[in-house]
Amino acid sequence: MTMRGSVSPENQVVSFDLGTKGKVEVLSVAENAFVVKDFLKGDEKYWMGIGASPSEAKSVAGKYVELSATRDAVFDKTTIRDFVNEASNPDPSDPDSINPETTSVSRTTRNGVPALRLDDSSTGQVYFVTDDDDKRLLYATHPTQGEMEFSEWNAVPTFSAPPKSELVTPPRAYR
Repeated sequence: MTMRGSVSPENQVVSFDLGTKGKVEVLSVAENAFVVKDFLKGDEKYWMGIGASPSEAKSVAGKYVELSATRDAVFDKTTIRDFVNEASNPDPSDPDSINPETTSVSRTTRNGVPALRLDDSSTGQVYFVTDDDDKRLLYATHPTQGEMEFSEWNAVPTFSAPPKSELVTPPRAYR
């Protein structure tokens, strides 16, 4: 999985490689200060895997479908905020949330960035945070989510809604 965007859910792209079930991307953009629109783009394998006919899958592959407000439950927890919160529990940037009995801290670098490495022996989790006042999360292991690498803090561009030429009606199986 690749996630790009801001921690707030109105500016992000989440891409999933589902192996034999195809690839899918969820794009979230702000329509205004109160409304976030979500768009889904899948390949042929993805659309066929959820029940689209071969001709429907071919016609929508690589195009965006606007998700309704009651979008698929599978995409409800695909925000960057959810993953950062899950990956950073306890919060490695908050010294009060770290158990000194089970967590060792050492100075190192991660991808050339000065970092602190936190090893939690009680959970098996390993975190890297920037060795500065911000303590931004750079990397985390998680027992159920595997490894997560974080980059581009405060540097991701603003995403736009897809042009109308890339919007299609979803296959019948998706409606």
